[in-house]
Amino acid sequence: MSRREIEAQLLEELAQAEIAGDKQEMAAASLRLGHAHKRAGQLEQAEAAYQRAQVLAEKSENVQLEADAYSGWGLVCEVQGNLGQAWELLMASYEINKAGEDRVRLADNYSNLGFLAHMQGDFADAERLYGYALHLREELADQAGRAVDYCNMGNLSFARDQLDRAREYLEESLNTYRALDDRAGMANQYQSLARVYMAHGEMAHAEELLHKALAIDEPLGRLEGLGLEYGTLGQIYLQTGRLDEAESMYRKALSVQERLGHKRNQADAAGYLSMVYQQRQEYKSATEMAHRALQLFEEIEHVQGIAWQAGLLGELYCAAGAFDRAEPMYRKCLTCQKSLGNDEACAVAHVWLGIMYADWGKHYDAILNWKQAQKMFRQLGQIEQAEDIENMMAGGAL
Repeated sequence: MSRREIEAQLLEELAQAEIAGDKQEMAAASLRLGHAHKRAGQLEQAEAAYQRAQVLAEKSENVQLEADAYSGWGLVCEVQGNLGQAWELLMASYEINKAGEDRVRLADNYSNLGFLAHMQGDFADAERLYGYALHLREELADQAGRAVDYCNMGNLSFARDQLDRAREYLEESLNTYRALDDRAGMANQYQSLARVYMAHGEMAHAEELLHKALAIDEPLGRLEGLGLEYGTLGQIYLQTGRLDEAESMYRKALSVQERLGHKRNQADAAGYLSMVYQQRQEYKSATEMAHRALQLFEEIEHVQGIAWQAGLLGELYCAAGAFDRAEPMYRKCLTCQKSLGNDEACAVAHVWLGIMYADWGKHYDAILNWKQAQKMFRQLGQIEQAEDIENMMAGGAL
């Protein structure tokens, strides 16, 4: 059935439940409608359907439906970048399932909360929550759920640069999905494993895995998978200097993420497109795309992303000689890195500011920033970087 046919069927089911005055079935139909809207990237409609499902489930005193509605609603908020609200809603689902000792749903709660903690950079909490989920999956002999959380643990290990551990978890997940003949799950693991092989510098193997994933997801039209696969292929092409192919993949990734309404992934695709254009010296396009990415990162309050694009915009404005526009971008980057406690990145930002002020003819400001960078590098034990700045100043750069 097509998406429109499925939606029409669900609306008919909802209408019949309304005629019958069956609040429980109305809640169930609204929940299914929410799932359908979310898969189609219709996030506002999905949120409204989940809200209605929650109210109806509460009125009909069906705690399982109510917990599922909170969970679906929370996952929509996660996609929209509203991570605080997402946490509150997922916790509401968890509290209901904990009270009812519903271990199947609790495993899903732990998994979803772990993913949210991962997205917020709280890796220790994410690992703890994934561990709870896996423990319940083992007790329940839930192979499909176990495959999900092996994948989650693999991606978490990758984020921590624990590449061997990441590969072990992801291969375990892939093997489980193969045993279940779950092709969508297999495609997800091919994409995640490709990132691990990229980190090892094995680009050809990574590209091969991504084409395996695409061979599954393109016939299925599975947007969630395609958006990530196109983006990861774009990274391979960007890193290997195949800029036209990188642009094509990132354009596809951006289009898919726009359809899904996933702001974080849209911002990533736009950010990498800005880098492609910068490398091709198409500075106008690079600047436009970097501003688009920055706006998206600011909407979801993703501080690392804001720092990334602000720094890139500072570099682009400096290349154009627009120092008055570069300065606030570099300052924004520095402020973000300070808030993240990233001292090395702060030192680098001071280096950039120093170079900018030197080119601008503001030598006193340049010296202040370069001296600050030197101090920070020395405190970090990075003596070579501190000496490089000294050599630049002694060589007449200022």
